[in-house]
This record gives sequence, structure tokens and C-alpha cells, in this order.
Amino acid sequence: MIGKMTGLFILFSSILLSILMTSNLSFFFDIPSFLIVMTPLLILFFFKFIKEAEKMNGITKGKEVSHWELIGSTSLQLGVLGAFFGLIIMFKSLNNPSAIGPAMAITLLSMFYSLIGFLVSFFMGNFKARPTYYYIAFLQLFFLISAFYTIGLSFKNN
Repeated sequence: MIGKMTGLFILFSSILLSILMTSNLSFFFDIPSFLIVMTPLLILFFFKFIKEAEKMNGITKGKEVSHWELIGSTSLQLGVLGAFFGLIIMFKSLNNPSAIGPAMAITLLSMFYSLIGFLVSFFMGNFKARPTYYYIAFLQLFFLISAFYTIGLSFKNN
């Protein structure tokens, strides 16, 4: 447990230090992105303490999902959901280049928060990465490429 906490401390320290060295910490906080990703994760985290005795039904023995693995998987999926919201807002505001930046912030910060949630759950739980985690990461990469391509097109047309 001490090793896990040390790993989390090093992870958060390096992220915080790199943010503070390059920009302001307030640039990395967006309320809609935070609510999209972190609120369901906190509910899942506290749900464990309420429903500790009950087990999930309908899962083959040996294929159960640990609590931390559920939080990590949900975190990645919520990042994709936040990216959807940001891309929808960005596509609706292509006529107004000044509105593209906040929509892009929702897209990128949702994915950033989801990766932080995944890394925390990965450090705290002892689980192996399943292939679906890689598919979700590729989907997030697709969102990044499409978002930057959209921005390039919107500035090219103006």
C-alpha cells in the first residue's frame, strides 16, 4: 500500500509540477468537464462502501470485475462521453472561432480527467489492462485528431 501511495504521489507531483512550470493551474480546471467525469466516479467510489456485501450477478466465476477496475473502465468511457459533448459544441460553433476554444477545452480536459481517474484506479487496484482499454484510448486519440482537424478547417475558412 505504501508503494501504491508513493506511486500516486509521484504521478500527481509530476503532473502538477509540469502544469505549474508551463502555465497557470486554472487553465486545467473546467467545471463541465469535471462534472462529466468525476461526479459518476465519486458515486461509484462511495457505492462500494454502501453495497459491500452484494456481489454482481450474472458474471462468470473468475471473470469478475474488481471495484477499482470498474472505476478505471468507467473513467475512460466518461472521457469519451465528455469528448462527445465538447465536439458537439465545437461543431455547432464553427461559425464563431472564439467559441471553439472553450468547446475544445471541454473535449481535452474531459479526456485528461478520465486518464487521471484511470491512472489512480490502476495504481490502487491490481488489475491487468484489458483490450477494451486500448480501444477506448484509440477512440480518444481519434477525437483529438478530429478536433484539431476541425479547428484547422474553421480557421482556414475565415
